[in-house]
Amino acid sequence: MRFIAFGDSGTASHYQHKVMAQMLTVPFDFVLHTGDVAYNTGTLAQLERGFFKVYAGITKSFAVTPIAGNHDYSTEGARPFREAFLLPENGGEQGHERWFSFDWSQVHFVALDTEVIGPEQAAWLDADLSANQKPW
Repeated sequence: MRFIAFGDSGTASHYQHKVMAQMLTVPFDFVLHTGDVAYNTGTLAQLERGFFKVYAGITKSFAVTPIAGNHDYSTEGARPFREAFLLPENGGEQGHERWFSFDWSQVHFVALDTEVIGPEQAAWLDADLSANQKPW
């Protein structure tokens, strides 16, 4: 399994386009984005300009799994972010598309929301990891 992981990318700068060009030079199966998809405040327009326009070459051909960052939360508690992405919904009632897990091959991935830290997310994480049967 091969994946690309990156974050803090939502500026639409020429540097971001250079990173995108480099991504296309290596083989990968899917993409993980670690947050701050859209600068400066995570509006829908910023998501379009700073993510979907820049990464159109990969979003139409590869699975992309992001987690919201603090900048994404600056607009309506990350509502535009959650509307733009179809995320796993296994984080429970309070973690709906805020924290989640998924399996890819023999790996169990967990995405945590650093903007909504609390006992609900911690309890969910404990239960999720306890139930994991994957070797990694």
